[in-house]
Amino acid sequence: MNKELFNLVAKDLQGRNGLRTVRPSNGVSAYLWRMVRFHGGIDTSMPITCFFHLQNYLDKTFGKDKFNVCGIIDEKSKALLDDLNMLIDPLCEHFGLSANAAAYAWKGLMY
Repeated sequence: MNKELFNLVAKDLQGRNGLRTVRPSNGVSAYLWRMVRFHGGIDTSMPITCFFHLQNYLDKTFGKDKFNVCGIIDEKSKALLDDLNMLIDPLCEHFGLSANAAAYAWKGLMY
């Protein structure tokens, strides 16, 4: 896990009483905020739009076609998502949330 990125994102996701309630404007933080809300059980609807916020940020920052996190994902984009996804559980823990709350909410539909 990238500790420096964790610290930057944790600071960006910090609200007055824990995890902020409003989506951050930064695409990376917005992606992680939504995934933490999902995994932590705050919002257990599928986090589909978080990929759009991340893609928009990546397109503006690095140019179009450098990364593709929506649709068909290449190896470079998969590596980026893997790195970001490694931060979800530690961020849930940081904000006092269970990283498995969404799994518990969805388990009845999966079996």
